[in-house]
Amino acid sequence: MLRWSLMGEYLALLLLTIIFIRYYCCEVRVAFTLKKKLFLGCLLMAACSILLNIISIAFASVPIWLGTLMNTGYFLFTGAACSLFAFFFFLLTLEHVYDQHCLKMATIVLRTLFAIYVLLVVINLFNGILFYYNAQCVYQRGPLNRVVYLLPIIQLIFLAICYFRNRKSIGASMVYIMMSMPPVVLLLCLFQIFYPDFYMNGITFALVSVILFFSFQSFTGDLDSLTGIRNRNNFMTELSLRIGSRQPLQVILVSLLSFSDINLRYDHNTGDALLYEIARYLNYTYPDGRAFRISNVTF
Repeated sequence: MLRWSLMGEYLALLLLTIIFIRYYCCEVRVAFTLKKKLFLGCLLMAACSILLNIISIAFASVPIWLGTLMNTGYFLFTGAACSLFAFFFFLLTLEHVYDQHCLKMATIVLRTLFAIYVLLVVINLFNGILFYYNAQCVYQRGPLNRVVYLLPIIQLIFLAICYFRNRKSIGASMVYIMMSMPPVVLLLCLFQIFYPDFYMNGITFALVSVILFFSFQSFTGDLDSLTGIRNRNNFMTELSLRIGSRQPLQVILVSLLSFSDINLRYDHNTGDALLYEIARYLNYTYPDGRAFRISNVTF
């Protein structure tokens, strides 16, 4: 049983590593956006959780204080990874929603849930409600060990509520994610609750990361390859979703005149660098808005 569970964790860690290298080295060619940073953060948190689980199982014959430290770290990283994945999904779900009330509420709920989770982990150090070591220095599950799986389940329920409340403003990529990800996570969590001897956390993180990674192929396709901001296709999607859901909007067109003179006088590399800096300026000067490059010199 132990070899099987460790093999699953090894495969999950390998898969996360491949996704991280593939995305970081091959897909990210422009400045990091919040979405990219969160995705990489999710991969790192999940990898740390899996790695600590492998170490805790493989090196079970250690002093009690060291085993307690490793397992406490595992629980903390697992909760942090769940919360970061959940926030990332909320951000994707509400990406085209003008009213940020739902996202703010989601942030408050996620922080509250994670704070309660951390409190349980800290309390466990004194009374062993999650795990403890017996007189023979053998790891034992505490009476509330399965309660920790309520964290992703509650997060999924709240995510589903936000999704259905704002479904008219949800893009096609997010619809695909919501149709595939929640059932997978819910089934794996329930399987873990009823069959606690099988370690499914690593597999869960890996499958969710795979779903996100393949969905990210469409996300990167909606970015301008030169400037890194959203392109014309993304603009049309945003416009149609906001009009369809009757959200307020304002469109400001910025067009650069005589830009070809810069290319002729200084070369195209200088012109490309200037376009990149202009895109960054527009993207960060108006934090409540979004910048799009809809043609060569038009934003």
